Amino acid sequence: MKVFLKSAFLAFLLFPMFASAQTIACGGVHTLAICNDSTVKDWGYNYYGQLGNSSFTASNVPVSVNSLTGIIAVAGGDDH
Repeated sequence: MKVFLKSAFLAFLLFPMFASAQTIACGGVHTLAICNDSTVKDWGYNYYGQLGNSSFTASNVPVSVNSLTGIIAVAGGDDH
């Protein structure tokens, strides 16, 4: 629960960066945002590559998710 709250808190702090975000979703240890140009940004822990940027390095700032276009919805989760 503590990790989820940290991820949600980071989303709240970084929201001004995404003033044009359509959607923000929190996973267990990462957060996703769909921007108005239908790109996806993700930040948080990256143990299993959940940030989608071809690395396993955690990021406290939003990074672009690779190879996604025309995204209309995202959902975060844990252990799936």
